Amino acid sequence: MEAASKQTTPSARSLARRRSFLARSGIVFVTVVQSQSYVVEDQDDETTKQEVLAVLRDVFSAENVPEPIAFMYPRWSLEP
Repeated sequence: MEAASKQTTPSARSLARRRSFLARSGIVFVTVVQSQSYVVEDQDDETTKQEVLAVLRDVFSAENVPEPIAFMYPRWSLEP
């Protein structure tokens, strides 16, 4: 737990893996923590979506990462 609390870079996990609770859904869950989370909260959705897609396309190649059907994220420090 100690190492996880010091994480400063975003991490992504697929919720579509065979044994996950949403198998074959195509859902990707991205976690952003600490000061980076405040940067993301201040951005508009389109900017954040394009940043996430750029990282995924760099890792998996552009032809394997289509535009998402939907994109959303909560702004925990801004929502009551």
